[in-house]
Amino acid sequence: MGSNCAKIVPRTGGAGASSSTVYIAIAVTCGLLLLIIVALILYKRRTRPKSPKPIMMNANPPVEEVVYVNVIAPSENAYSSIDIHQDDVLYDDIATTSSPYLIRKDKFLQHFHTLAANEGKLCIEEFQLLAAASAKIEMQTIHGENNKGKNRFKNILPYDSTRVVLSTANGQSDYINGNYVDCYNQRHKYIATQGPLPKTETDFWRMVWERKCRVIVMLTNLMEGNKRKCHKYWPEVGALGKHGDLIIECVNETSYGGYVIREMKVTNNRTTRKLKQFHFTSWPDHNVPVTTTSLHRFKCAVLDYHKSNQVDNSPIVVHCSAGAGRTGTFIGFDSLMAEMNNRSCVDVFETVLAMRKQRVDMVQNSKQYLLLHKLVAEDCQLTV
Repeated sequence: MGSNCAKIVPRTGGAGASSSTVYIAIAVTCGLLLLIIVALILYKRRTRPKSPKPIMMNANPPVEEVVYVNVIAPSENAYSSIDIHQDDVLYDDIATTSSPYLIRKDKFLQHFHTLAANEGKLCIEEFQLLAAASAKIEMQTIHGENNKGKNRFKNILPYDSTRVVLSTANGQSDYINGNYVDCYNQRHKYIATQGPLPKTETDFWRMVWERKCRVIVMLTNLMEGNKRKCHKYWPEVGALGKHGDLIIECVNETSYGGYVIREMKVTNNRTTRKLKQFHFTSWPDHNVPVTTTSLHRFKCAVLDYHKSNQVDNSPIVVHCSAGAGRTGTFIGFDSLMAEMNNRSCVDVFETVLAMRKQRVDMVQNSKQYLLLHKLVAEDCQLTV
């Protein structure tokens, strides 16, 4: 049978066969290595913790002109059905309320998009109802009024009932502009406070030492625009800062893109404690971060470190500039995640209202209020 193809006669023996065997062995080895590498990559992808899927909003609600005052809704009885119980501040109360804002986890993404639609019209209306309910909260702020020089803003004063009381040893004042704030099912998990002033820097470190705090969360930059938002209360890396009997040392500083972690040591006489400051650097005042991915990672880093380093249920110190807007949003985020892990529903409205019974103006505007819904919706996608 004829063929147009030339007959190929394989070589046998000699150096040619030996070279061919070597080439085949190398090719097989490379192939096996490639398969192993691909398998490792696939395994790491499957075992890597999932990040919440970012949600794109059709339109953000407009930035409101916000000042540090309580917002009063147009109608005094706009939300008259809300009962304000001054002494019940724990989030356990949420589990027994029949709040119209209690949303199932599997419906929360749809709820978020409804609030965000039409330039956040429904979100703004709901926030006005929250402001009306907050206006009914009557708390004394006598100590804040008597220490005007230690307050960054004259109308952001700590409630007397939840304020942090410092030691009066050596004749020192017991006042600092800070309040205990509960997390879901955990009393006094946080201290919400203003960004330190030069004259309150020592009081700030006294509070950290006396409450055995191991975590400081900073949500503002020192300067934003042309305004001083916070005094730099920590020393440079390798330097020391002295505040009364306390010596502060910053031993390391690491940047993670949207935030910075500083490792510090605080020494009182011969006792030294380690702590970390978690500084989120991309959250504009009166506004919200452009993206939320770094905020999710930041929150996880804070809580992971706190879980493994807290002593005697020591609280987490959180501050922005006033210790209200961004501070309330961060604490509310953690509380809502805890609620979501324990229940099939979450209630942003009641959570924020509960925080406002402990410190004035927590979550300060409708944009921050919508951000809380957005963060919850992104985490709900991982749990439903």
